[in-house]
Amino acid sequence: MARRTTEALWAEIDRCDAFLRIAEDFAKVSFPEEAALREAVAALPDKDAFVASGLRNGATLPQILSGYEQAVNDHMAAFAMTAPDAVAYATGLRAYYRERTGRELLSDFPPPTRKLKAIVKRGKIRNDTEFYLVKECVDDLEDDPKTEALGRDLRELLGAYEAGG
Repeated sequence: MARRTTEALWAEIDRCDAFLRIAEDFAKVSFPEEAALREAVAALPDKDAFVASGLRNGATLPQILSGYEQAVNDHMAAFAMTAPDAVAYATGLRAYYRERTGRELLSDFPPPTRKLKAIVKRGKIRNDTEFYLVKECVDDLEDDPKTEALGRDLRELLGAYEAGG
């Protein structure tokens, strides 16, 4: 894989941060009873201050971007799930994103099922970002008869990754 320029890394961090802020706003609107808790516990830090702090503490831009991608995957995992609450969350987030940006969420951030199928086809989880995506989705995939085989394959890859292989 080609190395990304500093500008490209920053652009991707900006894109992920913008999505996470929209998702945070969506959660406040959709789950007002949890808004105070979200503010106290999980409010997003200022992007520039967060990145600067990470760089000062020895992180690299690719490592910081990986963290952002994992946070995006936490929200996008709902698009690989079939539980009614996950489907409702995904549907609502998709509409809210379109309302806020005028763009389609799944065009800007592809559904995780594509990534999950690519991981299975490759036969290996490459990094922690993929690991956490698989870990987030695997149970729900195994519980659905339509995706049970994909879930089983991912479970094996998860075990191999955890074992260091």
